[in-house]
Amino acid sequence: MAAMEAGFGASFNYDPPDGHEIETLMQELIPLSPRDSAEGYVLNRDDVRRFFLPMCIPNVGVFLTLPSNQVSIRVEFFDQSVCTLLVGDKVQAALKGVLEVHSDQKYELKVCPPMSISCTSRRHARVGRLVGTTNPNHVSFVAAAFQQPSTGRTRKVEYGVAIGENPATQEHTIGLQLIHAGDEPIDQLVVAFVAQGCSDLPFVAGQQGPFPPGGTRTFTLPFRTVPELQRLVGTLAPDHFAIVIRSENEELLRLAGTQVQSIVAYLEKVTRGEVKET
Repeated sequence: MAAMEAGFGASFNYDPPDGHEIETLMQELIPLSPRDSAEGYVLNRDDVRRFFLPMCIPNVGVFLTLPSNQVSIRVEFFDQSVCTLLVGDKVQAALKGVLEVHSDQKYELKVCPPMSISCTSRRHARVGRLVGTTNPNHVSFVAAAFQQPSTGRTRKVEYGVAIGENPATQEHTIGLQLIHAGDEPIDQLVVAFVAQGCSDLPFVAGQQGPFPPGGTRTFTLPFRTVPELQRLVGTLAPDHFAIVIRSENEELLRLAGTQVQSIVAYLEKVTRGEVKET
């Protein structure tokens, strides 16, 4: 809201009550399918409706600045109810990949993609005289996003990735070092490569027992399962696999498919002797 007020050079009378300071920035996707209803789109069984997000929309990178669990793609129905379709790394990893490939290209939109902000205020906004006008100043949501209070849960586990070697066979594999950044001990910690339609490939823990706050643990993918990991990463779409870190009752962290692809690519370079650092 501060970014919008700065862009229009006016106050919107925004006064959030305690506990409702979080704002939600919403960017509508541009439809590729023709409307089939006065309200929008009717989706019957086996129907397909297509929507897309152009990379030239200003401030689209703001969706990469926040914790992944605060970013989602959702659909809104005619009765104003909503359904979340994708959330977290599935959204950010795809967006980051497309930005890396296409952000240097020049585009010119011929349509106006609506953008809006959802917020709660104790007072009505004063925007009557601004309706239909163009903001005279630049609007950037990126700086405002960094100033937003976080509603995401504190990450309990931090990680580092390394490539390990068996000196006897000169084979290489993937290792994860985990750091407990939470406040409570974790009784059971499991790390596995998971892929849609396939059995999990579990990592082996270097130490057993409860995982105390501030402690570190090392997990290694068994050498014999590396070829299977490489095969799956090479044949499946990135959104069909991940490395998942779980406690006994919740998922703590997920390395998205694009991250796993980068790790496997580096593993293969080390194996071929193209890089020395492991």
